[in-house]
Amino acid sequence: MKFGTAYFGNIILKHFKKDMAEVRKQGCSFIVLTFAEVDLMFHQETYKKMTVEAKKQGLITLVDPWAVGGIFGGETLSQLPSFHYEERQLRNDGKWAPALCLNAPALTAYLKKWVDVVATFGADYILWDEPHFYLNWMDGYGGWKPNPEAWSCCCDFCQSKFKKETGKPFPKTHTEEVKEFKRRSTRDFLLTLTRYAAAKGQKNAMTFLPGEKEWFLKDMAQEKSIHVMGGETYFEYDKNRPKAQDVRRYAMEHTRELKVWSEKYEKPLLMWVKGFLIPKGDEKDVVESIRGSVDGGADWIAMWGFEGMKHVSDKACKDADKVWKLMGNTFRSYTNGRKPQGSTIKAGSRKGVAV
Repeated sequence: MKFGTAYFGNIILKHFKKDMAEVRKQGCSFIVLTFAEVDLMFHQETYKKMTVEAKKQGLITLVDPWAVGGIFGGETLSQLPSFHYEERQLRNDGKWAPALCLNAPALTAYLKKWVDVVATFGADYILWDEPHFYLNWMDGYGGWKPNPEAWSCCCDFCQSKFKKETGKPFPKTHTEEVKEFKRRSTRDFLLTLTRYAAAKGQKNAMTFLPGEKEWFLKDMAQEKSIHVMGGETYFEYDKNRPKAQDVRRYAMEHTRELKVWSEKYEKPLLMWVKGFLIPKGDEKDVVESIRGSVDGGADWIAMWGFEGMKHVSDKACKDADKVWKLMGNTFRSYTNGRKPQGSTIKAGSRKGVAV
C-alpha cells in the first residue's frame, strides 16, 4: 500500500526540501509533481532538481502534464490554444473552446516534446491525469455565460476522423455514437503518448474521470505501456453529495469499478481522494474516502493536494490544517500496521455515469 499527495505552487528548492520532508512525515511514499506549460518554458532544470530531491528523500515520483493543452486536470491555464488557434476544440454552439483538440496534430507533437524533457528528470512515472474533452463548467472562468448544452468537439479534425471510421457525416447532436467516438479518440491519443514515453524507458500511470465505459477501461488496462491504472473518489458538496455515513461506501464503490480491470491485468490501482474545497465540519470525509479506497482495493492512494490546498485560496479546504493532519494520521495508521477503527464495508456495484 502506497500513499501520496500532489505538489504544486512552489519551485524554490530550499522550501521544496522542507515540504518533501513534511510529506514523508505524513506517511507518504510518493509525490505527484505538476509540470505545466510554463514550466516547460522556464523551469526545466528546476524540476529536474526537484525530482532528484524528492527521490533522495525516498519518494516515488510521478510527473503530471498539468492542464497542458486544456485537456488534463489542473488548477492552471494553457497557452497552447493561443499558439494553435486553428486546432482548438469547436463546440456545437459555434464557440472555440480554450483547449486543443485531441485529434489535432499540434497537441500530440507538443506532448511528445514534453515527454522528451520529462524523460531526462529520472522520474519513476508520468501521470496522465484526467484526460478529457473541454468541460463546459469552465465557461465562467472566461466570462462566458455557462451553456450546459454545449459540447465539443466538432472541428474539422474530428469530422474527418469520424467520417473515416464510420463512413457517416458527423452528427449535429451529442449522440451516443459521438460519445463513443470521443472515447476512441481519447484512447488513440493517449496510447500514442504512452507508447512514445515507454519507448524512451518511461513508465506511465493513468487516472480517469468517473463513468468510463467498460470497453475503454479494458483497452487501457491491457495496454502494456500503461503501468498504473487510476481514478478518483471526488464528490461535490451540493444536494447530491453522499451523506457523511455513506462517504466510505461511495469511495469504495468508485474504487471497485476500476479494481476489476487493474486486477485482471495485474496493474496497481491509484485512487485520488478529495483534499480541496472541504467545508468546515466535514474534514473527516477525507478519512472515510481513504478508508473506502482501501476497502475497494486501491494499491496507491493520494490526496489532492498538499496541505489541503491551503496555498490555493479558491480551492482551499476551510480548515486545511485539520484536513492535512487527518490525512497524515490515516495514512500512518496503515503504514504503521495499525488497523483503523470503523467497520469493514463489503464491496458492492455502481453503474457508471458516462457523458
